[in-house]
Amino acid sequence: MKVSILSLVYNHEKYLADFFNGMLKQQFFHDYECIIGVDKSTDDSLDICKSYQSKHPSIFKIIEHTTNVGMFNNFVSVLNECSGEFIAICEGDDYWIDENKLAAQIQVLDKQKDAVICFTDIKCFDENEQKYFSNWATINTSIFSITDIITNNCISTCSVMFRKAAYNFSLSSMQNLPMVDWPFYINLLSNGNAIYINNTTAVYRMSSDGSYSKNTVLEQLKKKQLVYNYLIEQNQLVKYKNCIAINQFLNKYAIAIRLEKSDINRKLLLKEIIVGMFYHKNLLLVAKAIFKYL
Repeated sequence: MKVSILSLVYNHEKYLADFFNGMLKQQFFHDYECIIGVDKSTDDSLDICKSYQSKHPSIFKIIEHTTNVGMFNNFVSVLNECSGEFIAICEGDDYWIDENKLAAQIQVLDKQKDAVICFTDIKCFDENEQKYFSNWATINTSIFSITDIITNNCISTCSVMFRKAAYNFSLSSMQNLPMVDWPFYINLLSNGNAIYINNTTAVYRMSSDGSYSKNTVLEQLKKKQLVYNYLIEQNQLVKYKNCIAINQFLNKYAIAIRLEKSDINRKLLLKEIIVGMFYHKNLLLVAKAIFKYL
């Protein structure tokens, strides 16, 4: 199998027509499969997925969860069933708009043997405003290293394809993280680079149920901090520990300055930043933290 498409569905009834149409319009001449993990939903998501499976049994395979297993366990169950040399990801509330998406990414990954991830430009659709917007990430280059993505995750999951052989690490320690995609990509990138295609191939729905974009900036920063705390402890990432630590402190600073001055955690964080960044010789951040501390 050349490509497996990893898909997660949970209460995505109203989005699935776009999701499936984007899959079926792909101009792709290799064998491919779409493995869909349907967490126990309260709408008709499962019946809709089964109707598409009955029409295209050679493409769609459904993993039905009869109890709510959550995003992480659903992701693992689908990933373990993917047999393709390459794995693309698209969740049930997102969709593809470029019929050549898979073909273009395969061409890149077949040619660039040192690349383990290929991702593309996207556009966003705000469910609340019913408007399209450009990509949430500003991207000005085409090759990304692991340290680039540790510093700033600009990879949109609905645009991703990765080399399955790069998945050579355990996921168990990610189970309690607030997000899986970003730390997953970082682990993949310990085996190579990521290549960006400047072509809009997918739509990411903002403000749909469970969307990360629904969080406030402070909530997003706190979730990022949990990921940095995880990354700093991973043995397979030890050579990138300095990069992780510096970004960990930068993120702590971003959290601290958004906390109320009366919040005891604000001074505790700033003190930790002063000590840590003095060790890492980032005197500008030390000075900023001292100013905020005082």
